[in-house]
Amino acid sequence: MWKGFFYNYDIIYIIADEVDLIGTRINIRNEDVYIFPLNLDKDLIKLLFVNYIGKVNEINNRDAKYHTLLNNCTTNIFDIAKKTYPDLRFDWKIMVSGYAFKYCFQLGFIDQKYISNKVKLPIVDIGDQFFSKKIRAQLNNI
Repeated sequence: MWKGFFYNYDIIYIIADEVDLIGTRINIRNEDVYIFPLNLDKDLIKLLFVNYIGKVNEINNRDAKYHTLLNNCTTNIFDIAKKTYPDLRFDWKIMVSGYAFKYCFQLGFIDQKYISNKVKLPIVDIGDQFFSKKIRAQLNNI
């Protein structure tokens, strides 16, 4: 952890599908995984995606170094979100990864029902052709 304060690590973006990202965490690493759908209109979601890909291209052309507080996974997402939604204000919860979802909730980007009824995603075989539908079915149970 301490090395992260001294820019010892490169920032990388991993582009993968949900089976790879979520399935690996649930089935192989045995991590707790939760999904928080965003309350955003489709045009804003598209712009967020375009800006996200723009950030990927940016670090492909110019190296970026990780910093535990100033340049981490959530501060990077905040920068992309700020470009997408300029009225977004910085909050300390952005610097502490485990609190970013609470900030999104405060802004109304996540529905209350997903916060108060947080459901851990169940183990779903990553080879299951209905993987995506099964993890989303959990949201319908809330």
